[in-house]
Amino acid sequence: MAARTTKVRTEGFWREPLEAAQERLARFEVEAQKALTELVEKGRRSREEIEQLLRGGEVAGRAEELRARLEKRGLEMVRRLEGLQESALAALGVAGKAQVDELGAEIRKLGRKIDEIARSARPAGPRGKTVKS
Repeated sequence: MAARTTKVRTEGFWREPLEAAQERLARFEVEAQKALTELVEKGRRSREEIEQLLRGGEVAGRAEELRARLEKRGLEMVRRLEGLQESALAALGVAGKAQVDELGAEIRKLGRKIDEIARSARPAGPRGKTVKS
């Protein structure tokens, strides 16, 4: 009977955080879809503008302006998608690349310290040599 009570409490313990994460993920999906729709619309408008300019023969005069605008929109799209990716990782409680890299560096640092402590803790053998374990 105690095992069943523990199982019920464990299920209840995980249910709320899981439901909250699912809600955050659903909000993120809506936000990502909205951002993608906006970016697609901007791209469509830019394409129509370019086609109109090509038909009108005004390309030479505005080519540099259009290239700059397209680069700006491309960078904007990348920044927004990166922000959405970070939001998704945060909503799911997953570490990002920077956090994983930082943790990896910390683990390597701690590993070196452990190795140093282990080397200094070995008993000395004959003629001052350390005894291997």
